[in-house]
Amino acid sequence: IWGYGYKKIYSKRTLNYYKNIFFAQKNPVIKAYKKEVWGLEMYSILQKSVVTFNVHEALLNGNVGNMRMFEATGVATMILNDYGHNLSKLFEIGKEIECYNTIDEAVEKVNYYTQHPDKAIEIGINAQKKTLTNYNYDIYTETILTHLKKLL
Repeated sequence: IWGYGYKKIYSKRTLNYYKNIFFAQKNPVIKAYKKEVWGLEMYSILQKSVVTFNVHEALLNGNVGNMRMFEATGVATMILNDYGHNLSKLFEIGKEIECYNTIDEAVEKVNYYTQHPDKAIEIGINAQKKTLTNYNYDIYTETILTHLKKLL
């Protein structure tokens, strides 16, 4: 387990939040925590992952769309994302991304995809195609310019 949030105190919906609720300090999940990683090391770890677990902050009011979604899908890693109202507008659930509504559902899906990595790889590849085609700087630059032209 890699990432930030475990050693810091945040309000909710971070690893630290869930750790304090669901896991005893001696739990093997907590023992598996490695460290924060950034830059090329982060992309290397994401690319080697079968499943990347993604949690959004509560301040998004039920919506999703953080950087991790696009970093992981950009390197063809399957994201297991918390469900958000707008998720199906970004990725096709079950084909380009997986999601969960409860911790029990997340654990069930992690177990399934770690036992069936071929399915996770297929979803990751589909997500990468979507990310590289629809979520890149060329597309967003054109979108911003289009909006600016309407304002001028």
